[in-house]
Amino acid sequence: MRETRVISSKVKSSSSSSSSKPSSQPVKMAPPNTGSNPPLYRLRTHVPSGSRTTSPTTTSSPPAARTIPLPWWFLPPSAHRFQTLPLHPDDVIISSGIKMGTTWMNRILSLLLHEVGDDGAFLPDPVQRDDLPNRRGQTYPEACYATRALRSRDPFGIFSRVPDGRTAHAAVFGDFVGEELEGQPRPRMFATHLFGRRFLPARLFDGWEEEEEEEGEEEEESAWSCEGVEWKRRKVRTKESQTATPNYDRARPSNSGTGKLVLVLRNAKDALSSLHHFRGLPQDGWSGNRHGPGSFRRFLLLDDCPNAMGCAFSWIKESDEAVEALLDGASPPRALVVYYEALVRDLPGQLRRLHSFLGLPPLTDAKLSAVRSACSLSSMSGSSTGRFRQTTRKGGIGDWKRHFDDGQSREFDAVFNRVLNGVGC
Repeated sequence: MRETRVISSKVKSSSSSSSSKPSSQPVKMAPPNTGSNPPLYRLRTHVPSGSRTTSPTTTSSPPAARTIPLPWWFLPPSAHRFQTLPLHPDDVIISSGIKMGTTWMNRILSLLLHEVGDDGAFLPDPVQRDDLPNRRGQTYPEACYATRALRSRDPFGIFSRVPDGRTAHAAVFGDFVGEELEGQPRPRMFATHLFGRRFLPARLFDGWEEEEEEEGEEEEESAWSCEGVEWKRRKVRTKESQTATPNYDRARPSNSGTGKLVLVLRNAKDALSSLHHFRGLPQDGWSGNRHGPGSFRRFLLLDDCPNAMGCAFSWIKESDEAVEALLDGASPPRALVVYYEALVRDLPGQLRRLHSFLGLPPLTDAKLSAVRSACSLSSMSGSSTGRFRQTTRKGGIGDWKRHFDDGQSREFDAVFNRVLNGVGC
């Protein structure tokens, strides 16, 4: 078993639980259409079975077409732009499930790669850190319009989906667009909830195919539809796209792909507990009421889960397949699985592991100490300049025991084992 392929017991929790419930206190209720858990989504996307899913040498058939629930800020054209992004060998992609540690990992990698020197001092930036994507909170590529002109026009109407939408969007992702995210200083970081070979950049994996057509030609086909609005994706690289992308030829991969993937996983029960509280409690509560089935029952839905990005178990399964593809014959490994629980229990050890995976020089004690302090929950949640506090809560382990009764814990474990049997990560 490779170091990067830790067995699934770290994702799965013990079936023992406490039947105690949270004390009765005034609670914040989730506003409509803003959370990742409340059953209030109207935005869904249809992903056709013909989408790029496997390499030419893969014998498995593509997954069937499916409908995936999306958060209000999701932009299908931007998601596809990310799928077709030319990558550099030192690019790092963070793929993390909903409420599994995206914000924390984004902060850690930004500190290790760009912000702290070997002497433990913060490095000078060519521009103010607040003016760079990912420095004061994650900037999802699938949440950003490609250009300033598109952001100004808002053709998909994402800013009208929630009250004061532009401010709400910037509070979480910053005031950035895709061009700025792609033009960030190298090594570039991309944090996302997108997952697996279907949605992550194709050039991360081997077997990227470009159709043989004359330079400058392009063919289009309908790839996604969203709220009845179809948009087109380019199937081939055009002369214009070559010149518009810096270092395109140098960034093109070999058959083994290019770039690195950090997959962040968490005890799925704790992920559910955190999701239950995200943006305020859902109207249908934990176990359901007249408003809906409740957070617990909704999370266990497999084909029809209405939560953002759909079923968490499917997310883990497809992510595991992506990690397998990147580890197959790769030296050094281009994928690393990091567990939220491991970060909590042994942050210094995980920082060293990440530092080595990123190909950086040996981690000094001074840098370790500075990074450890800057990525602490108290530092991130109390930041006056960062966006971290928008997506951080307790940051602990085992909060699920406050919500699950024994029967729910057993039912959850049964679904987990049935769906993820044989998953390696």
